[in-house]
Parts: sequence; C-alpha cells; structure tokens
Amino acid sequence: MQKLFKIFAKRFLNLLLILIFSQSAVALEVYFKSASKSLDVEVANSDAKRRQGLMHRKDLAKDHGMLFLWPQ
Repeated sequence: MQKLFKIFAKRFLNLLLILIFSQSAVALEVYFKSASKSLDVEVANSDAKRRQGLMHRKDLAKDHGMLFLWPQ
C-alpha cells in the first residue's frame, strides 16, 4: 500500500510541477505619454490557454494581465 502511495505521490508531484512551469509569462514594457510602467503579462498562445483565459482567478494584481495571441 505504501509503495502504491509513493508512486501516486511522485506522479502527482511531477504533474503539478509540469503545470506550474508550463505557464508562459513574460515581462512587457508599456510606455505612456507621461511615464513608463512595467507589467507582468501571461501569454495565452494556445487554444487551451485561450479557452481557460482568466477563468477561475479570484484576483489579479494591479500590474498583471493576460495577452491573447491568435493565429492569423
């Protein structure tokens, strides 16, 4: 039973790490007439990421956002 739990725990941890590190985030510099501001932007560049979008997010920091990229 413990061996089965260890296998499950390893697989779950690997999946969790893959999900965490597969998030693509970039820093985007935006310039305004009066000043510049740095924003943290998550890029939605796949169908799955665009479908998910900002759903199920409880909050979004003031200087964070999502950029939706669509194929032409």
